[in-house]
Amino acid sequence: MKLEMTKPEMRDDSESVLITGFAHLVFSQVSTRLITFALNLATARLLTVASYGLASVQFHLINTAILFLSREGFRRGCLRSQQDAPGGSVHIPRLLATAALVMPVGVVTAVATCGLMLRRHGPAAAGDPYPTAVHMQGAAALLELAAEPLYILGAAQLRFRLRVGAEAAATLARGVLTLALLARATCAPALALSWGQLAYAGVTLLAYLTAYAPALAAGGTLLDWRTLRLCASFSVQAAEKLVLAEGSKLVLVATQSAADQGAYGLASNLGSLVVRTVFQPFEEAAFLAFSRPGGDGGGAKAGGAAAAAAAANARLARVLAVAVRTVTIVGLFSVAFGPAYCQLLLRLAYGERWAATGAPAALAAYCPYILLLAVNGILEAFVHAVATPHELGAANVALVAAAGAHMAAVAAAARGGGGAASVVAADALGMAARIAYSACALAARLRGAADAALPGGEWAHAGVHVGVGMAVLAAAAPAVLHAERELLAELRVLRSEAG
Repeated sequence: MKLEMTKPEMRDDSESVLITGFAHLVFSQVSTRLITFALNLATARLLTVASYGLASVQFHLINTAILFLSREGFRRGCLRSQQDAPGGSVHIPRLLATAALVMPVGVVTAVATCGLMLRRHGPAAAGDPYPTAVHMQGAAALLELAAEPLYILGAAQLRFRLRVGAEAAATLARGVLTLALLARATCAPALALSWGQLAYAGVTLLAYLTAYAPALAAGGTLLDWRTLRLCASFSVQAAEKLVLAEGSKLVLVATQSAADQGAYGLASNLGSLVVRTVFQPFEEAAFLAFSRPGGDGGGAKAGGAAAAAAAANARLARVLAVAVRTVTIVGLFSVAFGPAYCQLLLRLAYGERWAATGAPAALAAYCPYILLLAVNGILEAFVHAVATPHELGAANVALVAAAGAHMAAVAAAARGGGGAASVVAADALGMAARIAYSACALAARLRGAADAALPGGEWAHAGVHVGVGMAVLAAAAPAVLHAERELLAELRVLRSEAG
């Protein structure tokens, strides 16, 4: 029996998917991140800096490596394949059969990742909880991967409310269990953190099984080989992106102490809070919007209608322009206001112990990095959604080069003794290189349509731009002159002495 289901929750055009998908996903992220922030704040106060480094760097690496390498390619490949589905329908048995291959890939990845971490740790002393905790982290990742085929099905059907509920419940379960175990001191911190991760994975799987029991009963063994080829290409990109995204933590684990890892981990978690809350769901919604049937203009070209193809490109460019401008504005707020308040935030929220580490400087450096993360996420979502297999191969080659340069820069920064802030600066350089490649790729793809979607090029716009700048300067200059009277007096004294 051929089971197909259309997306009932919204219209299937790109603009609707972008806006409605973002609204649901950002609600999920805001709710879960608020819960996570409150629970992590309480958890950080119960942990030493070294124990926090174990959780935020080493355990994070284990989980991220297993999940990202195993499922990212399947997520993007399966969702991208829906472009060619007639009327945007979803063939459920075929999609589930293809996505189910994430499990054997996950088993291999989990064994390799946990084995490498245990080998790096060396022989465990009697009573050392680290090996048990690593095995528990691997088991939690596999348990979460078991829900991945159903997650992909839900994303293909645009069932954003399901994800909102599943993530909120799983996050709450993890945080509450971890905090309870740490507060009662019933087990070592490493084990408490791992039990929390197991709770997260279990609740996630239960939520999707409850929602999709009828789909599982339908069965199906047909594989979509075209989708598998797409998944393989995206999986290669996932490995490269993992090095780019987590290369800093890999270097820290190899070269820095647990205390330094803790300081960097806290700065990274706080700095990426806005990324995970706002930009990540916006990126996912953008990818779904760009991947809608006909979104790449291919159908129009096949029909020989050049004008229709140009119109499709113009529509894509419009959605892309709105997305990029939105994340840029939010990112600029981070650049303008973030660095000045990092020290105060850590002192008030986490106490003097954390404010005395390298976390404030790293967090201040992370604020400009947020803008680069935001822009890169949208541009790469567009490139991956509309690229041909040949273009995806070229993107893989570019990511390999960027990953190598990024790792070299991070290693040099770590050896240079600049602390966590210099590592964040190296991350920013790698992100800028990825933005440059994506910008070139989309310029070639849209062939001028992006220029028409962006404002500018008119004297009226230029006048408004200059006028706003002059007004801000006129307001800021007197304030600076008033606040820095002593500095101006010192400059006059130095000038007179030099004369």
